[in-house]
Amino acid sequence: MLLYELLAARHPFGGGSLPSVIARVLAADPDPAPSIPADVWAVIDRCVQKKPEDRFPTTAELVGALELARTPGTVGTVGTVGTKSIALGWWHTHQLVVALAYWLMAWPAWYVHKWTGRYGVLIFLATLATIIVAGNLRLHLWFTSRTYPSELPAQRAHVGAGIRAADVAFALTLAGTGLMIADSHTGWGALLVAVGLGAALAFLIIEPTTARAAFGAPQNGRSRNSGNSRT
Repeated sequence: MLLYELLAARHPFGGGSLPSVIARVLAADPDPAPSIPADVWAVIDRCVQKKPEDRFPTTAELVGALELARTPGTVGTVGTVGTKSIALGWWHTHQLVVALAYWLMAWPAWYVHKWTGRYGVLIFLATLATIIVAGNLRLHLWFTSRTYPSELPAQRAHVGAGIRAADVAFALTLAGTGLMIADSHTGWGALLVAVGLGAALAFLIIEPTTARAAFGAPQNGRSRNSGNSRT
């Protein structure tokens, strides 16, 4: 109710005597004010539902819905704001898990470089570079989403191409290294190939799906401008 009053400059259930206000609270629904954006109204409307099960079940989900409503380019309704906030949580989790997985592969990449011949150090450095770019930029997006959600669309468009290029290079260098050592060190080779293929599956299929669920399908004009911002 406080958020409604701040945005609409009036009480959601009108004025008048206290009994009449209480009666409207119990029996009526507040009308959406023209000054309240549709996404924010969807959050407010769900908060003032009469049945407890129709409201946000947790404060965390409410905060997530408000963050989503503050992010340009996302659309929420009474029935979808909760789902969108859950999808945004999955997107957050995906960014953290992938960044962690990339950094965890730095040690295996270093350990096996001695088996890859004269170019082993260069191959390791190339792999490390992809880890630094893809992992750290994902952490940057995660931090931006949590701290400055209104800036997230611009940041996704800005770093999306870099993340995508690093993803491709990471998968290729890891799988290529695994194939190089497969004959002499089958276990390590299988591990690197498997992680490389898993990374490719993640950035080709899983990540675009989580991004689409969290932020919606990009508009045609914006998708051309944002390049490969599927992250």
